[in-house]
Amino acid sequence: MTPSKPPGKRRRSAPPPRLPSPAPPVALSPPGFVADRAEAAARVERLLRYQFCDRALLEEALTHQSFSDGALSYQRLEFVGDAALGLAFSNFLYLTNPTLGPGALSTLRAANISTEKLARVAVRHDLYPLLRRKCPRLDLLVGQFIESVKQELMHDLATAPYGGSVVKAPKVLADIVEAIAAAVYVDCKFDLEKLWKIRKRRWPCT
Repeated sequence: MTPSKPPGKRRRSAPPPRLPSPAPPVALSPPGFVADRAEAAARVERLLRYQFCDRALLEEALTHQSFSDGALSYQRLEFVGDAALGLAFSNFLYLTNPTLGPGALSTLRAANISTEKLARVAVRHDLYPLLRRKCPRLDLLVGQFIESVKQELMHDLATAPYGGSVVKAPKVLADIVEAIAAAVYVDCKFDLEKLWKIRKRRWPCT
């Protein structure tokens, strides 16, 4: 009987690459605040190249629920803006991609109007300082995200877990974009085509 050969050594598979760990809390100066509300509104109008008929809508869009001064917060507008941007982008994808099925269309829509994407729009256009709020914790989270986005310019973070950033985007940043979009949508009498033209021209999400 031929003696059996001892089993060979099993090769160890290479460990999977490790993703960067979330950045620890750091001491950052809180994002600024534009106290002059007329100037805050004017900045948004210059950015959008759109003049509001009812600036009260814009002030509502720039008010967080933590700002306890009897003022309306952006929550109702954010609800409308989320739906309006979703429908506007759905229309665009449907018309420009006639061969794509619903699954691919849904994936494209989700990727382009995600919280991460819209938060980056808010950072790019410095919208957070325009928001009326009284929440130091929110300032800290937003400050960390802004700092993380800045770090992307200096490091290769292509494998980071949050679309290039190692810090998850605070939802408030996306909320601001959606609320401002809704303010435009309501102000222009629910003209979805006009809203889309403004968004496409000034807030490219792709």
